[in-house]
Amino acid sequence: MMCGDYLGVAGVTACIASLYTALQASARSSGKGSAPGASCLRQRFRLRQELLILFALVPLMTSFVLAAQSSNPLGSQPDQNASATKLSAPVPPPPPDAVSLPLTLHAYTNLIELPVLVLSRAHKALPPIGPEKFGVRLNGSPIIHPRYVRREGADPITLGIFIDVARNRSSFLHGLDEAISAIYPLLQPQDRVVFYGMGCKLWRTRVVSPVPDPQALTIALRNVLDRAESGSGLLTPCAQPVHLWDALVVVSQEITAPPGHRPVLLALTDGYDSGSSVRWPDLRRYANYHSVTLFGLVDQHTALPGGSVHESNFPLGLEGLDGFFGSTVIQSYLPVVTELTGGMVLRSGATQLPKTMARFIDLLRDRYILYFPRGADFPMGPVAIEVSDGRAGSFIRPAGASVPLSDPAVLSDPTTVPSGGR
Repeated sequence: MMCGDYLGVAGVTACIASLYTALQASARSSGKGSAPGASCLRQRFRLRQELLILFALVPLMTSFVLAAQSSNPLGSQPDQNASATKLSAPVPPPPPDAVSLPLTLHAYTNLIELPVLVLSRAHKALPPIGPEKFGVRLNGSPIIHPRYVRREGADPITLGIFIDVARNRSSFLHGLDEAISAIYPLLQPQDRVVFYGMGCKLWRTRVVSPVPDPQALTIALRNVLDRAESGSGLLTPCAQPVHLWDALVVVSQEITAPPGHRPVLLALTDGYDSGSSVRWPDLRRYANYHSVTLFGLVDQHTALPGGSVHESNFPLGLEGLDGFFGSTVIQSYLPVVTELTGGMVLRSGATQLPKTMARFIDLLRDRYILYFPRGADFPMGPVAIEVSDGRAGSFIRPAGASVPLSDPAVLSDPTTVPSGGR
């Protein structure tokens, strides 16, 4: 009897049982007669050998079945079409010339980043606005919707505080100490603050960064005010006076650095100028080009001209705008310059200065930052930017946009993916 046709543990067990039965039958047959013959002994010996071999195979077959069950978990069905297990030969490595080199993705920053001040008609805060509500026009182009928007929040700022000593009341100026201390809790460690005072000369302090305590701000303020007031021209005329727009251009140039900061200029002046070599449109263009936002702060009793300050009324590059308010006499263009650079004019009494200064910082932190792609066909030179939020009458003032310039090498790169689809 051979056990070659038995498979698996169950088959081996059945084979052992049949061999054991055969041995018992052989023993009974040999016990009925005389001593067993040679053929009977050989049969018994062969049966005993096969039985021993099968007992030795039981552990091996058990481990084989357990390994097969682990590769085919419970609940999975074996492939009925598979007739046998095939062992795959190891695949040789590809030849050196067939190895693919790693691919490199070249990403070029090509987004316009636009800070926008958005308030209600009464200059109050509005509920959050999503990117689908904002619309941007560039030189009267079709509306572009930003890719995404966010609040300015804790972005680093370089804050220049400009004080026109000759054009401000003394009581208003002396209330600045407490007002400057009020903005200290609202500043971030990476913010930079610098004070400018204009009398017969333009004075400035060192940049205060980081601001260690409120006293550091008030000391810097007092230093610049004392120097500016000593030669303010109030008692005796200035031999070589410094004029407003000239001074503000210089200040705007200084606060444009370092990179990564949003430059903001707060000007405590009534906006009257009578002798600058530059005009207010020049200041506006420079501020927009370098993304400098101008705010004004005036005494609540200061008379300023009215009028609708809108981008369409003041196209960039157009000269002869001094008669916008219907007169060619000396006018204050502070509302125009501030609103066309993304800011506004704030009014305050001397006692309300701390609250007004705190609101000024809050207005900066609550600005929206709009991001949208600049296509290769983006217009060169000055660009008139108009922003809407889907509401009628909202007070929306965009600052100058930070626009990356087109690199001819990048545009001619065949692997460059164009972003012309706005």
